[in-house]
Amino acid sequence: MSSSPVEITVAGRAEVSYQPERCTVHLRLGFESERKATAHSATAALLADLQKRIRKLYDATKGPVNWWSADQLRNSQHRPFNQDGKQLPFVYSSAVTVEVKFSDLSAVGSFVEQLGEVDGVNINRLEWALTSKSRDGYTQHVRDLAVRDAVAKATTYARSLGLGTVSPLAIADPGLLGRGAVGGAPVQAARFMSAKAGGGGDLEMKPDYIELAADVEARFEAR
Repeated sequence: MSSSPVEITVAGRAEVSYQPERCTVHLRLGFESERKATAHSATAALLADLQKRIRKLYDATKGPVNWWSADQLRNSQHRPFNQDGKQLPFVYSSAVTVEVKFSDLSAVGSFVEQLGEVDGVNINRLEWALTSKSRDGYTQHVRDLAVRDAVAKATTYARSLGLGTVSPLAIADPGLLGRGAVGGAPVQAARFMSAKAGGGGDLEMKPDYIELAADVEARFEAR
């Protein structure tokens, strides 16, 4: 006499780390002055100098810079207060944001270090990423591992109950099997560390691996 089937519902998860393949340097150039023309001209000159630096590195196919953009130069003004609460004359500001994408990560350190010594340049952040092709392929792989994790977990539960092979009934993204959502699409996270290279050389960039994670829910039947 065969036993009644047992329904097993589990969540599967997978996390895999990958080396970053691209880095976008986010910059802000700007100056302040008591004269609007002074702030504007200084920022414009700095932008022109940076554009020359970028063009020397730019090659859409070979890199090391394969893309860059510069926003429109913007001017603003404000009247600060001193420590006694007295309003001071206008201070004029001029600023522009620039993004520089590197396909050769070995060139990022020297670029950032050189700009770090230039007055008026602020390095807002470094954005590490995978190429679109790699990210799509890795995402499929991580999802496959999440499904395998769900199968392995259900199989373990079935064996603990003295049952045999499990058969899939349903598989879904988190929250779609009737429980509260616990996740969503594969998550990508990236951090970076930087440290001076020995002997006063270029700034050595040490990006952390990019982590991709995927979650699934699955329902199985075991006998």
